[in-house]
Amino acid sequence: MAWTERWGISGEMAQVERELGLVPGRYSQRPTDETVTLPDPIYPTQSQTFGIDLMTDEITGKVWKYGLNEITNGVYALIYQPAALPPVDATESMYP
Repeated sequence: MAWTERWGISGEMAQVERELGLVPGRYSQRPTDETVTLPDPIYPTQSQTFGIDLMTDEITGKVWKYGLNEITNGVYALIYQPAALPPVDATESMYP
């Protein structure tokens, strides 16, 4: 799945919330070991590596993968995409 890229945004978490349609205080954030490297659109000979986190809306259950990097003094790049959740094993019981 392709990443949606937003280069040159402010680094405020409120910007990320607006972009992903999240309500402050209604989501949880979880780091992952995943990284993504994309070419820098301003400096084509350079690239940016993003550490990827998961953000889950606690009401709707929608999960996003996203990365936020500072590219220069107070200017950031944001990448995001809906997260593919692992399939649920119907043979597993939710109860011990």
